[in-house]
Amino acid sequence: MRIALLSDIHLSVNALPFPGVDADVVVLAGDISRPAAAIEWAKSCPVPVVYVAGNHEFYGSDSQNCVSLPAR
Repeated sequence: MRIALLSDIHLSVNALPFPGVDADVVVLAGDISRPAAAIEWAKSCPVPVVYVAGNHEFYGSDSQNCVSLPAR
């Protein structure tokens, strides 16, 4: 299994398209963006994504709000 690891993207500082990956799964390992924006960004990935929130995902919010996002 090929795993691509992406972290510390900070999309709120510099918006980027989802990079091309040659992997079976992508792990987003924190500090991508606010959770809703990170999830929306990850939807363009052609393979399954595992999203692990970092400390920046919770800035200006609380963990309960962030936990409920995937269910929306």
